[in-house]
Amino acid sequence: MSEFKSLPMEIVADILIRLPVKSLRHCICVCKSWRSLIADPFFINNHLLINRQGCSTGIDNRRILLKSRKAFGNKICYSLHCCKTFTEHKQLKVPNVIEGRNYKIIASCNGLLCLFLEHSRVLLLWNPSIKKVKILPNPRFQSCSAYELAHGFAFVPRANDYKVVRLIPDMVEGSSKVEIYTLSTNSWRTWIGDGIRCAMAHHSRSAFVNGAVHWTAQKKCGNQIHSKLIIAFHMDDEVFKEIPIPGYDLPICYLCGILSVVGEKLAYFLERSTIEDGVSWDLWVLEDYGVAEFWTKLHTIRLHSVESFLYPLQSLKNGEILFGGLNRKELYSFDLERQEFKQIEVDGASFEVINYTESLVLLNEGIHDSSDAMSDFEEKEEFKDKEEKEGIRVKAKRIIKDAMNFFKCKGINVRV
Repeated sequence: MSEFKSLPMEIVADILIRLPVKSLRHCICVCKSWRSLIADPFFINNHLLINRQGCSTGIDNRRILLKSRKAFGNKICYSLHCCKTFTEHKQLKVPNVIEGRNYKIIASCNGLLCLFLEHSRVLLLWNPSIKKVKILPNPRFQSCSAYELAHGFAFVPRANDYKVVRLIPDMVEGSSKVEIYTLSTNSWRTWIGDGIRCAMAHHSRSAFVNGAVHWTAQKKCGNQIHSKLIIAFHMDDEVFKEIPIPGYDLPICYLCGILSVVGEKLAYFLERSTIEDGVSWDLWVLEDYGVAEFWTKLHTIRLHSVESFLYPLQSLKNGEILFGGLNRKELYSFDLERQEFKQIEVDGASFEVINYTESLVLLNEGIHDSSDAMSDFEEKEEFKDKEEKEGIRVKAKRIIKDAMNFFKCKGINVRV
């Protein structure tokens, strides 16, 4: 690495911040100064910003994280796929702390997944890119059933912090208790405010947009459950808001709805069934969020071209929408412009799809998800084998040289 010793740290930082996480896993082992640079919170935040935009590297970093269950063995698998072609980027190892247990994905944000273990009711944060896990402390309030909980997870820019919110129904008072976890303090606190008298829909999917987490719910009046609505909780101001369901005055042929985010707007897929058209999904989006809100029906997605019943899974950043089959063994993409379905060839069943960006978040937090994973990130690790240490340095040297050549070919100006 002698030829790089003469480079000022500003230039080294300008190169390293453009590299993918996989390359930085090697570069962090080169020397103490590089380790300190990459582990610095300012570097981690800027690396995430550049990696998410992709404009400063000429690389399309958009990824799709696919959770699937193998047909044989009932094993849960995670894999990263290219957003444009859906070709597999790499397989991800499930953390030891959740392997073999029932859990659900609450949300994904900046490379972190928030997971909820349904049996033990434990919440944890997992960064599969660097194989780090952080188990959250036990909250104050407990629920009688895991199905009665509603969770949300998001990054709050103004506070530069990550928050988890949980809603627990209070059978005595009739409203929900609310607790908020912040990563910076690693603690829960009770939210103080007027309780919300709503019953959260079972298996309701949350949607984060415009700084708020949204859930579908049903209005309660005493012991009676009335109309459906959307409950929003703003993660910065920590206030609740009620939003009406689109098309609620429509006839009973509308069966169910699924909350989502499409084109950076709150979206609602409403299932409709008629004798003439069969089953279809109406896609509604909420315009002018927070001002003069009104729902607009963007598309009607008809399923007559597909042999089986489909339900929406995720809206992708390339404008397509992924649908899962009722038999849970099919995956389709729907092009909104062409109004066409295309089947995606992928092994597995019971799919969950998440827009994902690899990051270094949690690098200085939590634990490794296995005893041998990411040992190169340990603060006190020392390489006893000189050949191993030299091999990593050679690999890092090659990465830096290849990066500089790549940036030059792309016409990207690296400060030299």
